[in-house]
Amino acid sequence: MRQPHLLLIHGTFGSPHDWNDVVEQLQRRTNYTTEQITLPGHHGRPLDAQRPAFEQLVDAVEDAISEPCILVGYSLGGRAALHYLLRSRASAQIQAVVLEGAHPGIIDVQERAQRAALDRTRAERILRDGLEDFLWDWYQAPLFALEGASDATLQRLIHTRIQEQNQEDLARIIAESSPGVVPALWQHLPELAMPLCYVHGAKDQKYAEVGRRIQQITPHTRVASITGAGHNAHHHNSEGFADALIRFVEQVRR
Repeated sequence: MRQPHLLLIHGTFGSPHDWNDVVEQLQRRTNYTTEQITLPGHHGRPLDAQRPAFEQLVDAVEDAISEPCILVGYSLGGRAALHYLLRSRASAQIQAVVLEGAHPGIIDVQERAQRAALDRTRAERILRDGLEDFLWDWYQAPLFALEGASDATLQRLIHTRIQEQNQEDLARIIAESSPGVVPALWQHLPELAMPLCYVHGAKDQKYAEVGRRIQQITPHTRVASITGAGHNAHHHNSEGFADALIRFVEQVRR
């Protein structure tokens, strides 16, 4: 493999700047090149009102690939990357994949209906009460491991999140990209031929279990747990995340 090029894809409510700390780590320690993309509906990049939201996210991943690269996708960004890979089977340009806290989807019909309804309710709340009000509750969920964080810490996080964001577009993202709406991909995971690394925060037990299940289905998958981190591992522990990323990329290069 030539000098690795990493395409970094943020999650829901995110922006390309979410990866800055990881990029700084990589620049200090490696010769990798990186590219941080902005998903439609985020950070000033509008959604097309005439097309399904999640389809636009997947297309954005495809459009960003101009050279051989390693895809690194967090949460929603990881789901979009996974759907791109399994939709297009265009693996020639993709040398490896890193999924951070990304879910392949919900299979059970009743669970899908419940999740779709929940995400519609969330979208309605964003439109009714505003994004800032919604995010105060969103980031206090146990998934993010921010229990005990001060109001000032949460305020800084939320202030960062609402910059250049369009709440109407983000409400569509929540509703139309719901795991209860988007098709599940579990049965297609064995079709992924390229090296795969699944990363989760050590405090994120839900997605630790997702990683174990993916590894059972695709034994070539490597799983990395990031010390002290919740769902957003690359934010909570950028150095630990960079460590795991470098180990995986160097294994792929051998």
